[in-house]
Amino acid sequence: MNKKPTYEELLEKIWILEHAESERLQADSKLAYAWLDCSPVCTKMVDLDFNLQYMSSAGINVLKIDDISQYYGKPYPFDFFPESYRISMRRYLENARHTHEVIAMEAPIADTQGNQLWFHATIVPVNDDAGRLEYFIVVSIDITARKQAELALAQRNNHLKELVDERTKELQVSMKDLLRIQENLMASEKKATAASCAKSEFLALVSHEIRTPMNGITAMADLLLDIVQGEKQREYANIIKQSSSALLSIVNDILDISKIESGRLELELKPFNLQNVLNEVSALFAAQVSKKEIDFQCLASADVPKSIISDATALRQILINLLSNAMKFTGDNGDISLHVGLAKDNSQTKAVDHIGLTFTVKDSGIGIPIDKQSKVFEAFTQADSSITRKFGGTGLGLHICKQLCELMGGDIQLESLTGEGTTVIVNIDVGLAKVIDDLAQESTAIPSVPVSDESILLVEDNQVNQKVASAILKKLGYKVHIVDNGIQAIEEAFSNHYDIILMDCQMPIMDGYTATRKLRLDKRCCNIPIIAMSAGVTRDEQLNCKEAGMDDFIAKPINIDLVRTVLARWH
Repeated sequence: MNKKPTYEELLEKIWILEHAESERLQADSKLAYAWLDCSPVCTKMVDLDFNLQYMSSAGINVLKIDDISQYYGKPYPFDFFPESYRISMRRYLENARHTHEVIAMEAPIADTQGNQLWFHATIVPVNDDAGRLEYFIVVSIDITARKQAELALAQRNNHLKELVDERTKELQVSMKDLLRIQENLMASEKKATAASCAKSEFLALVSHEIRTPMNGITAMADLLLDIVQGEKQREYANIIKQSSSALLSIVNDILDISKIESGRLELELKPFNLQNVLNEVSALFAAQVSKKEIDFQCLASADVPKSIISDATALRQILINLLSNAMKFTGDNGDISLHVGLAKDNSQTKAVDHIGLTFTVKDSGIGIPIDKQSKVFEAFTQADSSITRKFGGTGLGLHICKQLCELMGGDIQLESLTGEGTTVIVNIDVGLAKVIDDLAQESTAIPSVPVSDESILLVEDNQVNQKVASAILKKLGYKVHIVDNGIQAIEEAFSNHYDIILMDCQMPIMDGYTATRKLRLDKRCCNIPIIAMSAGVTRDEQLNCKEAGMDDFIAKPINIDLVRTVLARWH
């Protein structure tokens, strides 16, 4: 039977157990502190009055504290910390004591030697078993290296920003300089454009003013040739006609090159009958061919389409200039040919609605030296200065041809040997058009004399031109009534019946454009053919005539064949 322990024995055993538990707790506490001392993290224990109770070895070492015991029981943060940090830490501790929440902060501190350090501190409130706040653990991590790297990066960024700002300022200065240069260039370009326009307008005005008296000279020479009987008088009249024609050719060349170089010449792409253009060009040289007894041929290959889409005016001018040169430099009984064929580079790669054409003008004339051939397409250039004196001309013909060819997307080439003639080859790309009725395009079937009762109202302010035009019209069999300006034209057209109105464009009091617009507004005159008769021959002026309501255009100087051809369209 077991003997029950006495009261004293029970007390002794309880004391032994309590002593063992105390020793265990002390051992656990020593183990915990030992672990904290081995940790690289700076750990501090702070009581509720914010007095330091413990600091790990990591904190002691990093802060360079010789005797930590002198700080135990003393307020935390330490006095050697920056004032700003002490104020912030006390505020965070008070906040943690009030809220019992974990709080983190980053701030700069200093060690006992005044060296600046950066720490990331976390304040952890610790409660007892009853949930009452017992003390705080402050865990701090040295982030000095990271902050130094961030500072170095910030300094680097600031340095880069300074460099960027400096470079930006330099670029802004450069940009201002560039803008200033651009403004100066634009101003110069504007001035150059204005000068070019002024030059073109001046040349157009000069051309108009020259053509007006030239109209009288040329037309009167034609009229004289019809009535003079003596051989000497006919010779003088022929000299007048030839000289005026040469002067007019020079004016036309200068005006053409001015329009091309100013960029004001635009192509007018329309369908037309190619053979008709060839016939018209050939007809212009019929008299020279006959006089010089030249063997002239104008042929188109059978595979060349009859109807094409291109600028008929530009093509006509190219062919006229080339044939004019050929006639000029080919002697009597020579040979000249104009041949049209398909271009050699026509292939399946070309658009189905386009085709390449080659125009070849060949003559048996004096030829061009090889060393001079590269210059003949330059403006105001002849193969030889002696040629200029012997044959005349401005040296613009081939240059105009080259510019027109390039404007039409083509090219021009030349082959020549001195004394053996010259061959000029023009390649252009044209559109294919539906076949145009030849009869609708022909304008050569013209009656020699119109019906005698047809009347024409001639609106012209220049008295010389009045006499010239009146004489030509009467010779063609028309009845003519003359007025001096647009207002008189309107009054006369409203009062009497006229089959055709020939309208000068530039007149005092009221010009031909305004008069035409007013006539078209009245039902009595809306269907009367109104034909412009102007010394202005630019495409803009012809377009203005069309927009005003005019039906056709006769360029001054006028001649009887041109007037007959145009008027025949409106019988």
